[in-house]
Amino acid sequence: MNALVIIVIPRKNMQAISRRATLHELIRDYGHTCTDLRRLITLLEGQQSNSQVPKSSHDLRQARIRLEKANDEMKKGHAIDHYMIL
Repeated sequence: MNALVIIVIPRKNMQAISRRATLHELIRDYGHTCTDLRRLITLLEGQQSNSQVPKSSHDLRQARIRLEKANDEMKKGHAIDHYMIL
């Protein structure tokens, strides 16, 4: 018997991923920023398809914009700001 399993990711986890992406962005680690934002977009798309939260479409749009900017910055080849980490 095959059963459809829907996994609901708590909103707090999505906020944590978004915050971690922001922190990676602060230290100019755009590779990890893009990875986190892609994961966030995947989660938001899943949430939007389940239509659980109406705000998810706005969050999804914002995450895509952030990902595009991070990809542009990654192409510029900035070095990680190790002093910001400290």
